[in-house]
Amino acid sequence: MSEMRKRRKAAKLTLIELARRSGVNYSTAQAMEVGRVKNSNIKYKEAIAKALGVSAADFFKLWPEELAKTKRVREIIEQADEGRR
Repeated sequence: MSEMRKRRKAAKLTLIELARRSGVNYSTAQAMEVGRVKNSNIKYKEAIAKALGVSAADFFKLWPEELAKTKRVREIIEQADEGRR
């Protein structure tokens, strides 16, 4: 089971409800959950993180291959880390 799915289940959301709450298309959310989408839009990930009630920084860590490539992701994580200090 993917980490995204575990988090969705922990939040007691169906994939349909997660898609509705986040505003992300159902098929995109499903593809992200099963790992078919590696380089999805950052805004989608931010929206899904918010719908799951988790920080965007923690959620982005589910896609480590994107961390080094995307300046916006690095900024989100750095801001979250500064807020924890």
